[in-house]
Amino acid sequence: MKNDNLLKRVSNLGFPLLRVEEDENLNLTLADMVKANDLRLWEGFPVVLVNGAEKGLFDYNKANQYFKKSFDKSCMAELLALSLALYKLFGLKFSWAKGLYKAFGDDNRKKTEDFLDKLKKTDEVIVCGRKMSTDRLKSVFNNYFNQSRERLNELVSVK
Repeated sequence: MKNDNLLKRVSNLGFPLLRVEEDENLNLTLADMVKANDLRLWEGFPVVLVNGAEKGLFDYNKANQYFKKSFDKSCMAELLALSLALYKLFGLKFSWAKGLYKAFGDDNRKKTEDFLDKLKKTDEVIVCGRKMSTDRLKSVFNNYFNQSRERLNELVSVK
């Protein structure tokens, strides 16, 4: 991949393709992940989103300001809908996600429910006109949570 700066920011926000130690702008990073049109990054989008949003760094309106093309805004909405569906699939509840879902609008709420249904029943989903493996999405996200759980257990055992 050519954009090393993007890979560093993605890593800082919970999807480590590279190891770096810097604070990053979550909204810009998510926008750049969308614009990169790289399935590997899109698979990690739910991980980066939850990691940054849990720190209070996500603002949907600010993230959308980084897009000039309506197609990119549409892809952002689809990746957000897919992320919300993935969180529901794993039974995860976040206050920021609930607020986003409510503010999302009927079309995007329907997309979220459609993605959830496809995550449960099929082996691929179409996002922004591209096929994504539901197994890989679930695996990437599940691996992230297993790593987070291990770090939390280590902190608890140290205390």
